[in-house]
Amino acid sequence: MLDGDVVLTQGPNATAGGRLVYRVATRDVTIFGAPRVRSQFVQQQAAPAAPSRAAAPRRRTPPFPAPAPREPIQIEANQLQWFDAPQRPSTAAR
Repeated sequence: MLDGDVVLTQGPNATAGGRLVYRVATRDVTIFGAPRVRSQFVQQQAAPAAPSRAAAPRRRTPPFPAPAPREPIQIEANQLQWFDAPQRPSTAAR
């Protein structure tokens, strides 16, 4: 557990909060706000998708607009949690 002004960075990505809790057994991280958790994630340029001959499925409109391409994604919340998916047991094993 880390208390105080916690800041995690990885390249241009950054997350700041007031307390970080890392659980070794499950390899997940929770950051709690003080008063809020703030994150910025820079989107990577995706390779262009190959054209498909199959008809594209209809997509539902999200409740909020998607960020412009290559614009950072901003998140503000009371807490933010990451899971190391490859290390977690499957739902069938729980």
